[in-house]
Amino acid sequence: SMVKVSQGHIRAWTLALPPDQEQDAIVAFLDRETARIDALVAKKERLIELLQEKRTALISRAVTKGLDPKVPMKESGAEWLGEIPVHWEVKPLRWTLSVQSGEALPNSEFELTESEERVVPVIGGNGVMGYGERSNTAAPCIAVGRVGALCGNVHLVNPPAWVTDNALILSDIRGFDRQYLALLLETLDLNRWASQNAQPLITGGFVRAQRVCLPPLREQQHIVKRVSAEAAAIDALIKRVHDAIDHLKELRTALISASVTGKIDVRVLVTPAKAGIQ
Repeated sequence: SMVKVSQGHIRAWTLALPPDQEQDAIVAFLDRETARIDALVAKKERLIELLQEKRTALISRAVTKGLDPKVPMKESGAEWLGEIPVHWEVKPLRWTLSVQSGEALPNSEFELTESEERVVPVIGGNGVMGYGERSNTAAPCIAVGRVGALCGNVHLVNPPAWVTDNALILSDIRGFDRQYLALLLETLDLNRWASQNAQPLITGGFVRAQRVCLPPLREQQHIVKRVSAEAAAIDALIKRVHDAIDHLKELRTALISASVTGKIDVRVLVTPAKAGIQ
């Protein structure tokens, strides 16, 4: 049942009531200091956006242009690719893989959390959505979200796993390093094309028709190794900034609580800015 707070409970509360002048001082102090903290949080959130943009640009350049900035280039003939290294091929995906839809799985056959009996990941359009007992994948493959606002999401799938009908299964991959292909599909951004429809949808035929670049396999593997290391470094920095934001929000809450309960004297408190929090 829903927990309710009655008017009687509220009337029975005992509250500290500082003099009006001190209340005004507390309000002014909190307005000033919370504004400073909020401004710091906003700057750090913007930094995260910039880091994510840098990560995307890093991956995009590496998987479509390679790692050698001096390599001779040629027109790919595909608008989204632009120029590519002269020794790379361009092919429709239909020549390099098979595409089929996943299969529906009743809600009764999977749980949101892993259990002793249900350990097989259930992959939907947005990644792992639960755990079941059955698998419909026999080999490593790629799942691509098929419907909805986030369609086009790309997931590396290792068996055993069950890919639902909210995703497409890309299997029998030929000529591609699977991790490189996943990065390339992220750069292709299938969602951008699907979102032009009223009901965003990606079909197997649409995926098969996409023209992509195909570097030599060893070069693909080098690209994956370099990109993975550089993206991991950016991810670690993003996590540090997220942690700093969490710390600032905790400080904000603690500052309000301590101020309104009289645990600190706002007239002599050292402000976050003076304490060196940036």
